[in-house]
Amino acid sequence: MAGYIEPLPEGDGRIWEFSNEVRGGAIPTEFMGAVEKGFASALVKGRLIGFPTIGVKVVVNDGQSHAVDSSEMAFISAARGAFRSCYSAARPSSSSR
Repeated sequence: MAGYIEPLPEGDGRIWEFSNEVRGGAIPTEFMGAVEKGFASALVKGRLIGFPTIGVKVVVNDGQSHAVDSSEMAFISAARGAFRSCYSAARPSSSSR
C-alpha cells in the first residue's frame, strides 16, 4: 500500500479524513472499505500510549492485490501496518486542538 498522511488544516474540526486516490484498479474497489476501516482502527488506538491520532488526512494512492491472498482482513492489517510505518517516520505534534 502506498500513500501519505498529512495534517488537516488548523481549526478544521474534523477528526480525520480518508481519501482514495488509487487509479487503475491497483486495489480493487471492494477492498477500499477495509483499507479505510484499518486506518480508522489504527487512528483510534494511536501509536504510542493509546491516545487517538486526530487532525490527519490519510491518502492511499497505490497498492497491490493478489487473487488468492487478498481479503478484507489482509487489507485491514495492511492499513494498520502502513499507519504504524508512517507514524514512526513522521514527527507528530502533541499540540492540542
